[in-house]
Amino acid sequence: MESEGLFVVADGMGGYAGGERASKLAVKEIEGAFRNRAFEGEAHEGIPKPASELALAIQMANSSILETAKQNKELEGMGTTVCAARFSANKRRVYLAHVGDSRCYRLRKGELKQMTADHTMADHGVKGPAAAHLSRAVGVWPTVPIDVVMGVPRTDDAFLLCSDGLTKMLKDDEIASVLRGEPDPKKAVQGLIDAANGRGGKDNITVVLVRVVSTDTAREARS
Repeated sequence: MESEGLFVVADGMGGYAGGERASKLAVKEIEGAFRNRAFEGEAHEGIPKPASELALAIQMANSSILETAKQNKELEGMGTTVCAARFSANKRRVYLAHVGDSRCYRLRKGELKQMTADHTMADHGVKGPAAAHLSRAVGVWPTVPIDVVMGVPRTDDAFLLCSDGLTKMLKDDEIASVLRGEPDPKKAVQGLIDAANGRGGKDNITVVLVRVVSTDTAREARS
């Protein structure tokens, strides 16, 4: 939703049907909350309103997925990651909210930085193959902890939201190389997907790329 400066990636889990349903429900619920300006629950203290609204929308998605799964035994246990970014041009801020192992990166002056931290069982000391399993997901429990990160975007920054289908296949320096070499966002996104598929594409690959431009450049692009 560019009108809200809102971008979301959701990567479902729980079998093909369940995972697909959960991710679609999450995006639909978050979009609906912003489109209708209706956020259920109490505003969070200590964080700006735009960040609180983003977290509330994800909690609404959590409830919707959980309720849908209760009504359909075949969907029981389904859930999804969520990585959402909300840009506020007036405040010159970006608010990130995420659950799971979908990520947000920032490319600034050629340097790539991971802005989010994966929620996996490795956080709890688990080792081996099980370490990569999610420790948090949207739609699995009545409430879900949501990490919120705030940043100050600069002109020419690029923010990348992606599912782990990308990061399983490409290292951070390889992702940075593609972004540095292609200024056009659509071509950069396709380049990342092609590179990940070229490595085997073992999981769903979803990529959203947002480039920060000056207000003058934005006005020229719209005219």
